[in-house]
Amino acid sequence: MPQTPDRLSVSGLPTTHVRNMFMEALIREAVEGNTKAFGALIEAHQDVVFRVAYRVLGSQDDAEEATQEAFLRAWKKLSRFRFQSTFKTWVCQIAMNTSIDLLRKRKRERFFKPQREDKERETWLSQFPSSEPGPEQQLATQQELKRIQEVLDAMKPKHRVVFCLREIDGLSYEEIAETLGIAPGTVESRLHRARKDFQHRLNKLASKAGSHGG
Repeated sequence: MPQTPDRLSVSGLPTTHVRNMFMEALIREAVEGNTKAFGALIEAHQDVVFRVAYRVLGSQDDAEEATQEAFLRAWKKLSRFRFQSTFKTWVCQIAMNTSIDLLRKRKRERFFKPQREDKERETWLSQFPSSEPGPEQQLATQQELKRIQEVLDAMKPKHRVVFCLREIDGLSYEEIAETLGIAPGTVESRLHRARKDFQHRLNKLASKAGSHGG
């Protein structure tokens, strides 16, 4: 029995092939200065770019800022795009670097400014909903989630983003590799280190909290 291709377009070509051709045409138009074509590229990729930025930064406001900056950098560098990777991989790598730059900036700012309560942390932590009904259980869960956030903040960005894309977003190794522009084997090794680091730091914090509580 012959293999069934991806969903077929009207022309009979696989949909993925048609989409790739369409994206390539948009990129070539954008390189020529067509802002509408670049706007279409932004619309097609803004969700995945925001996801990468958010997983690095853990703040919706910062992720939105990094997303805008990433697309601005992409526009300025578009003439250097050589079609050796997909536009998605290329722009996500820019988003990764932009987010790391912003993360370093925020850390410097926190060093010189008093720490304030960040409402964005609630957005980040809300991805780990509690099913416990009682207030005491909810308080315990909230404390645990704060420890999780502290652990994620302490991890290396390249490990944190792989960890979150896999463990929170549920992406496959291949999807993470395509998004970040790295080999699946690199995803696997980074995820292995990230899981060990996450568990080690979480256990250390839990032990510290237990000793203080005792």
